[in-house]
Formats: sequence, structure tokens, C-alpha cells
Amino acid sequence: MKVAMCICGEPLVSCMVFRKFEFFCVRDGRKYTFFGPEAAEETPELLKRMDENEALFDRLAEGVISDGGMKIDSCEICRDRHEPHAYHATEAEREADRQARARLAAVGAPT
Repeated sequence: MKVAMCICGEPLVSCMVFRKFEFFCVRDGRKYTFFGPEAAEETPELLKRMDENEALFDRLAEGVISDGGMKIDSCEICRDRHEPHAYHATEAEREADRQARARLAAVGAPT
């Protein structure tokens, strides 16, 4: 298996948070398209770092509403209207999104 790598040398996190970008670096905030990052052969060390990066990303991005037009399976409005959740998010969800984007910005992530 190959591991997607940032130019800074950090394993990338696969995510669907940012429109048109599928990979994110938790070290420097760079975003990559699906075909953008370099790949390295997996090693136990790289896989461990990738797991740590994914856990960090999950904490940083908790509450973010995807830019990519994602629907939320548990949301009745998403199902009924067939529209992205961002179109009808509650104010509490929007506030959680703002806080998550601030956490991501703190590591250099463009919001």
C-alpha cells in the first residue's frame, strides 16, 4: 500500500471537508487533490504517524460542515430535500463549524 505524503514529509489525512480537496496535512495545513500528493511505501512508522494524524484531524475538525456538498445520513432534511447539510444547518451547527475552522486555521489550514 502507498501512503499519501505532504511535501513537508508528513503523511496526509484523507478527508472530505474541503471542496475539491481530498487530502489535508495536519502539520502545515496544505490541501491536496486526489491526484496531487506524492506517495511513499508504507512502513510501520508511517502507518503509526498516519493514524496519529487522523486522530488529530478528527479532533480539530469536529463539528465542521463539509464544503463539498455532503449530506448527513441522520438528518431528515438532507434526506427529504436532497441538499447539502450546509444549506439548512442550525445556528448551533454553524457555530461548531466556525470553531472547527478556527482550530484548523491554527495549524495553517486555509478556511
